[in-house]
Amino acid sequence: MRPREVHCWKFRPSEFVIDELVAVLSAEERARANRFVFQRDRTEYIACRGVLRHLLSRYAGIAAPDIQFEYSARDKPMLAQRFRSRIQFNVAHSRGAALIGITCVAPVGVDIERIGPLARVSALVPSCFAPEEQAEFARLPERIQPRAFYAGWTRKEAFIKATGEGLSRPLHSFAVTIAPDASPKLLRCHHYPASAAAWTIVDLATDDGFAAAVAVPASDISVVSRDLPPQALGLKQARGYDRHERQRDGVEIGFREEQADATVVS
Repeated sequence: MRPREVHCWKFRPSEFVIDELVAVLSAEERARANRFVFQRDRTEYIACRGVLRHLLSRYAGIAAPDIQFEYSARDKPMLAQRFRSRIQFNVAHSRGAALIGITCVAPVGVDIERIGPLARVSALVPSCFAPEEQAEFARLPERIQPRAFYAGWTRKEAFIKATGEGLSRPLHSFAVTIAPDASPKLLRCHHYPASAAAWTIVDLATDDGFAAAVAVPASDISVVSRDLPPQALGLKQARGYDRHERQRDGVEIGFREEQADATVVS
């Protein structure tokens, strides 16, 4: 990883062999996985946690099963202090898609969401968006409002995950741009030391039907987005997975740099 880079890894949990990932989890992680009621939720947790361990192993030079985590007061995971690593990371997943952000620059937050119909999101706008965000949403054509909601939501979620506050921060206390084709920006944020201009928020290209974003409290950074098949980590491909579906996206491991105005450099 180059200085001032943020790496974002996109993958599909269904591509991975779950038994292979369970093998690197800690006893605590396995116990947590077993507490999920639904198999789908259990599988996505195991996939995300196992892939995270394999990725961090490559970055930090620590065997995947030997990685240990510590947690903030609001349950945000980080590498244990005994590793003396500058690596920061964040994980998100949503019904068949997952995203991991890794950097040494600053705390990072990521989010990915499956886009739902307008009827599902309209009722959430008053509780999820600040007044100026609600006004921007109302001005948009109805046909793009579902995309706008999830563009705004993933930008906001990535921000509060980067701060480590999560949903303990009132969603009306800060505002981002909402329009899906507008440059992602933090417009204001109450009671946070870094000014809005010091933040970088970038939308990530995803499969159709999803929205994703990454946020970092730093400027002049490069966000590199990659697809992550199991083979890139030396892991097996799950049986029955349609490889042609990935091939329609292009190369096996996609690579692109995504820019947000002049704050992100290649």
